[in-house]
Amino acid sequence: MLPTMLLLSVAPLSSCMVIPSTQHVADVGIIGAGPAGLALAHAMINEGHSVRIFERRNSFRPVGAAVFMHPFALNSLRTISPALEGQLQDVCTQIHTLSFTTLSPDAPTFKLDKLGDAPDVLGAPFVSVRFWDMLQALRIGLPDDCFAFDHQLDTFEQHADSGVTLHFN
Repeated sequence: MLPTMLLLSVAPLSSCMVIPSTQHVADVGIIGAGPAGLALAHAMINEGHSVRIFERRNSFRPVGAAVFMHPFALNSLRTISPALEGQLQDVCTQIHTLSFTTLSPDAPTFKLDKLGDAPDVLGAPFVSVRFWDMLQALRIGLPDDCFAFDHQLDTFEQHADSGVTLHFN
């Protein structure tokens, strides 16, 4: 069961924000267009809610390095949407073995060579993915108009009527 959704309105804190404070913007406001924000947007849209993702960056552009993902992360994404999990796996590299070595001769060195068994044991593989590729895969299927770039959240107010007003600078 999903939590009760809050009505969202946006009030200007500076000249950057142009949406009138009385305008209903979306059922769900998500702060940040990172992996969690994009996955949440998919989940809320799948449940029939309108979504607005507020991102402080001025565009959707390459960021980050690489991410190592545990099988449970992919299993959780599959719960939201098997198609979404597939989109992400398409840009991932499965990891079968990890070797740890150090430059110090007295430090331990070891190898994990059973990671390739993870799909059978844990339901999904251990994977590595470039952060930007992950964001692009998670963005697929989200409407362009759900993104509001150049919005740095400053404060928010929760109202007695269950509405929320977000203030951006």
